[in-house]
Amino acid sequence: SLKIFELSSRRFIDMDNDSDRLLVWMTAAAMDIERSKISARVQSNNRLRRSKGGDIGAPKYGYTWGPNGKGAAIHVPDMSFRYVIQAIFELNEMGHTKNEIIEKLSDLSDTLPKRKRITKHKIDSIRKHKRKYVKDFKLERPKKKVRFR
Repeated sequence: SLKIFELSSRRFIDMDNDSDRLLVWMTAAAMDIERSKISARVQSNNRLRRSKGGDIGAPKYGYTWGPNGKGAAIHVPDMSFRYVIQAIFELNEMGHTKNEIIEKLSDLSDTLPKRKRITKHKIDSIRKHKRKYVKDFKLERPKKKVRFR
């Protein structure tokens, strides 16, 4: 017979017992209802945010939340990251690999909060959204394209 340990009552639930099986089904139904309520609330909030011109999702590297003047929050450039982003573009232009860029920027990266440190994934994202970064951070346009190795 299948037995499940329930944390709240600190006992094993026997799935052969009708009352225990009912308890499991009722708990699962309650969880399903709660999940539906959370999903509806998130979707409603996202629709409201979009209708006010706000952004959805976590800001990309170098961006933070800021007001848009219509009661919603948007992603705005955090100029304290400008020098890091500029350095990434310059090192990329010189032909450095992602690992070399991370190593060269490790001194700068150590002064940043842990979730804002430079990673390969963040370098890829910055590179992918190059035009947006150049425009938003008012960076010098790179002269030529160099691909990462």
